[in-house]
Amino acid sequence: MPVRTPPYRASPIIKEEIQRQVDMLLENDIIRPSTSPYNSAVVLIKKKDNSFRMTIDYRKINAVSEATFYPLPNLNDVFDAVGAVKPKIWSSLDCANGYWQIGLHPNSKHKSAFVTHNGVYEWNRMPFGIHIPDGRFPSLTRPKLEKCTSVCG
Repeated sequence: MPVRTPPYRASPIIKEEIQRQVDMLLENDIIRPSTSPYNSAVVLIKKKDNSFRMTIDYRKINAVSEATFYPLPNLNDVFDAVGAVKPKIWSSLDCANGYWQIGLHPNSKHKSAFVTHNGVYEWNRMPFGIHIPDGRFPSLTRPKLEKCTSVCG
């Protein structure tokens, strides 16, 4: 049974920001218009710099979906490893929009759908926060960074 959520009430300013972000995602082929019977609502989160991050409230679909979990390293173990090698150079990696680097399987796209005041869209790239079989960003990225991890922690 498809899970549907109506769009959340939003001020005209918030609706304008949602549409601006949707337009950017469409322009970059990260999302596409959808006729999916599934949809989840958009939530804008205000960031420290006063800009907004568009998120999707996937709680309802996640409640009826099987989650794919991948064990992450214990942060204290990582700090211990870094301290043991006493690095002279420290670097960190921020995978900004990293999930969007991984294509979403065609069989999963319809479940990623979200609704705005202007329509329904679905992801071509992996969205953050949904429990679908493709939702394994850490399991795909960690092996790529394994050599770096062994050097610096």
